[in-house]
Amino acid sequence: MPRETMLQLEKEWADAAGMLESITSAMPLFALPEDHPAHALTRLKDACDRLAGLLQETSAAPSFPAGAKDCILQEMQQLPRLCAPLAKSWSGAAGDRFLSSLLELQQKTTALLSRITLPADTANGTFAFSLPGLSGKRIILRCGNLAASEEMYDAVICSAFKNEYFPLSHTLIGALLEEKGISVDALARRPQIDLKSMGCWLSEKLEGNFSRIGCIELLDYRNLQYEEQMGDMMLKSAFATLRFLLEQASIQGIPIRRIALPILGAGSQGIELSYLIPPLYNQFLAMFANIDTLESIDVYDLRADRIDQLSRYITKLQQTGKGAAPSVFISYNSSQNAFAHQVWQALKNAGISAWIAPESIPSGSDYTSEISRAISGVRALTLLLTPQSQASGWVRKEVVSAIGANKLILPMQLSPFPLNDSFRYLLSDVQIYPLWDQDEQAKPGLIAREIQSKL
Repeated sequence: MPRETMLQLEKEWADAAGMLESITSAMPLFALPEDHPAHALTRLKDACDRLAGLLQETSAAPSFPAGAKDCILQEMQQLPRLCAPLAKSWSGAAGDRFLSSLLELQQKTTALLSRITLPADTANGTFAFSLPGLSGKRIILRCGNLAASEEMYDAVICSAFKNEYFPLSHTLIGALLEEKGISVDALARRPQIDLKSMGCWLSEKLEGNFSRIGCIELLDYRNLQYEEQMGDMMLKSAFATLRFLLEQASIQGIPIRRIALPILGAGSQGIELSYLIPPLYNQFLAMFANIDTLESIDVYDLRADRIDQLSRYITKLQQTGKGAAPSVFISYNSSQNAFAHQVWQALKNAGISAWIAPESIPSGSDYTSEISRAISGVRALTLLLTPQSQASGWVRKEVVSAIGANKLILPMQLSPFPLNDSFRYLLSDVQIYPLWDQDEQAKPGLIAREIQSKL
């Protein structure tokens, strides 16, 4: 699609958002019930703003970004639903004409996007992402068998249980032996960089297109007491450990230009991609920033649907403007809803922007992908720690994802109770703020002040 066409579409969506803003600014929405149809005008205005922003970023890119087409189309899918409550309540010919023109603009945009043919490598399951502010650096997603790749890599990374390298057929370790004749077990006995005490090592130089094999081994299957501990440990530490290993290799003068790895944690650990994204993406950015020679990180998976999903998530992350990202993510159990929103208001009163569900999730958006994007963008996660929140699988995954992404973690313990094994592990090196002796009405303000002092 020509850049001029994209810019024209951007202008039309921005004009629609401006029209809606002028209408809503003249309406006493604050005095209307939450379920009043007029509130749909605000949600419709926000959707138009997001579409204008997506089109602006797409037109500014040197080539059509991977996944951008799907993001724009998904955003537009919610428009008829947002318009529906207004069709019967927004009286007058002018209102009817505006809604009709908006749906016509949706059809026009959809038709133009349908003509876009993505590059051949994208169509074949390969997505390349240039990184803002990091010239010449790329994340490449590839659907295929990493062990069979003929690409040249300075390091190929696998994962294993501690000191266990049996070449099972469904693992990368097994595929490396079958496809390349590379025995990870033999390499582990004489690594060039031996950091096994810290959960990683890097082999000596090899012949062939895989110069070295690296291994991340955080789990000891003989000492695992809880199934979720596997996922927690991988999500919390896998990509940080990988970054540490590659930084050590760079310090020792080992050339690190291109690396390849599977999606760590998405295999036998079964971690959902939405929670893997913040650690993966943020630690990759840190690797590029800290290792001058690193040019590309190639991520492989045999499943096309996971590569497509990963591409959509990364596209959304890159379309989130840094200036608009909230500073704090509020993690809480639904039983704390009223109190969590008091904390949210206290933070707003202190001038701190915060992300909270469900208010911060755009209407019609995918819940988990919005959580992933929010965690990646914030500076800190504050946890409202209660027996109910530590029993919540959602909360646990939010916390461990934020820890893996190297975010500041600020747990506020609202009542006295013992931590379970999972949270004791997650918060082992994090300061917990005890608030159970404080007056209930004063707690939101105290939490806001504590967060403000740490940002």
